[in-house]
Amino acid sequence: MIRFTFKVNNSFLNGGTHPLTVPKTQVDYLKLERDGYVGPATIVTPTGMRMRGQVYSGTAGYGPYYQIRVESKSADPLKRLVLGETLLVEMQRVDGQTVISLAQKGRAV
Repeated sequence: MIRFTFKVNNSFLNGGTHPLTVPKTQVDYLKLERDGYVGPATIVTPTGMRMRGQVYSGTAGYGPYYQIRVESKSADPLKRLVLGETLLVEMQRVDGQTVISLAQKGRAV
């Protein structure tokens, strides 16, 4: 299992795929590749709704990065999160699939 915290930002709230960059300061990027996390994923929102998504890998000017992207729905519970709120992100491999759970941990002061 991989765990990290994420502070909800504007691109997450307003981006069509709710891009959530996996912080290399908290996560071993080699483990993401080695353990098969990259590719299709099931995202479990704080309300318990399951959404399709993926763990995407790319390269920017500063080097490799990983991002979680979610297929948005019309009744998208992720749009109800608050800017600055902290999420606990847990990534697991379950029966050969990547499952990512997002849990609300608190709001910014």
